[in-house]
Amino acid sequence: MRLFVVRHGIAADPADFKGPDGSRPLTGKGRKRFKRTAKAFARQDTPAHIFTSPLVRAVQTAELLARGCGTDEVEVLEELLPDGPPAKLLAAVHARLKKGESAALVGHDPQLTLLVAHLAGTSKDLELMKGAIVCVELPSLPEPKGAVVQWTLWPKEKEPRDGPPIVKSEKELAAEAAAAEEKKRAKKAEKKAAHEKKKAEKEAAKAQKRHEKEAHAKAREIARQRAAQKRKQKTKEARPPAGSAKGPDPKRRVAKPRRSLPVRSVPAAKPPPAPAPKIERPKRPAAKPPSVKPATAKPPVQIVKPVAPPAKPVAPPKAVAPLPKPVAPKPVAPKPAPQAAKLPSAPTPASPPAQVQPKSAPASATPLKPAEPAPPKPAPAEAPDDGSSE
Repeated sequence: MRLFVVRHGIAADPADFKGPDGSRPLTGKGRKRFKRTAKAFARQDTPAHIFTSPLVRAVQTAELLARGCGTDEVEVLEELLPDGPPAKLLAAVHARLKKGESAALVGHDPQLTLLVAHLAGTSKDLELMKGAIVCVELPSLPEPKGAVVQWTLWPKEKEPRDGPPIVKSEKELAAEAAAAEEKKRAKKAEKKAAHEKKKAEKEAAKAQKRHEKEAHAKAREIARQRAAQKRKQKTKEARPPAGSAKGPDPKRRVAKPRRSLPVRSVPAAKPPPAPAPKIERPKRPAAKPPSVKPATAKPPVQIVKPVAPPAKPVAPPKAVAPLPKPVAPKPVAPKPAPQAAKLPSAPTPASPPAQVQPKSAPASATPLKPAEPAPPKPAPAEAPDDGSSE
């Protein structure tokens, strides 16, 4: 059977935690680190039972281990307290396991360190770090005779180490540190050499491109010079030799002269046209303003309102006399017809009333027009005399 000894992960510092020691939980760093350890442990083996201490930090570690192994069953053992003896713990585990079953014990130090030393049967100093897991192979319980420590899984490591968690000496630690430093230095030198090699390759490629560019430019220049020499030679051969009257050999090829571009005559610039003479038009006489006669202020007509006569005092009522007796009317003789009366002559128009000069009125006041006299009334026409009055 196999027994896995697991120490809880990194918990809160007792100096900073105000509650009791049994209530100290795991820190964020402890949770994150032990999750990776649980995943690495699940790749090696999976226990049938997980027993844990009743303290909070141990329970949380057991839950993370069970989650990594794909189970949710965690059992609490009072014998896993920090001060419990290892023999009593083995007896309690043997009572809960069947033959051949494996179990994981999540607890505290120094109990687990003493348990591993007791099972391994070694007197060397052992160190069980927080979050470490030790695998012990046992023939039987509760008497662990012939127990062997198979491997130890340290925190931050993906693969376990063979053997128990033995504390290394200072010389071994120094040798490991020197080896790690040498490895780091060699890796850095290798990286630098690769960088230098890459840089040299880039420089060589740039130089090759530059050389090819210069070679192409030189080849073009040589070709241009050769073409110029050929043209010059052809021109020289086309000319007749000095002192010869004969013209050029008709069999020889003569280079055709280059056609010159036609010269275009530029017309002379025309002088600017003379400005047109200005035509002076006769000015129109200025319009005279309309004559405005000064308005003569006419005196306003004074309207005389009729004055009501003063009211007469009302006399007291007098005694009414009795009515006289009616008298019979007397017969009246007929009178002769009256003669036609002469119409009076037309009346002369009355003179208008005298105008009264009012006081000086303000200039802004509108003068009132005087009342015009009424026209005379026409005389009535005379009746024709037909002799009926005689």
